[in-house]
Amino acid sequence: MPIMRTLVCVLTLCGLSFGASTEGPEITRNQISGFRSEGVGLIATILRFSEEEKLPVAIEFIDAQALREPLAFDLGRMSIAQALDTILRHAPRYRWRWQDGILRIA
Repeated sequence: MPIMRTLVCVLTLCGLSFGASTEGPEITRNQISGFRSEGVGLIATILRFSEEEKLPVAIEFIDAQALREPLAFDLGRMSIAQALDTILRHAPRYRWRWQDGILRIA
């Protein structure tokens, strides 16, 4: 049994680290070609943006307004950091940071 438990732990750790980005905060300086979102809330916007830019994301808190209030964005060429600042400007209670290879929204 201990061997099986060890194997499961190793496979789990490998699986978790496989998709994690090893890049530091410089990833937020990468340029996006554009991003468009309309008629969905902040949370859906962040999830879509992170999916398009292939950024692992963790949202630490979700309030009702962030789910329901529709937003519209049509962003041109800019850095990931500038895009996140622009998106979160519409929800000043939220902030973003890049930590341990994950985009954290709190």
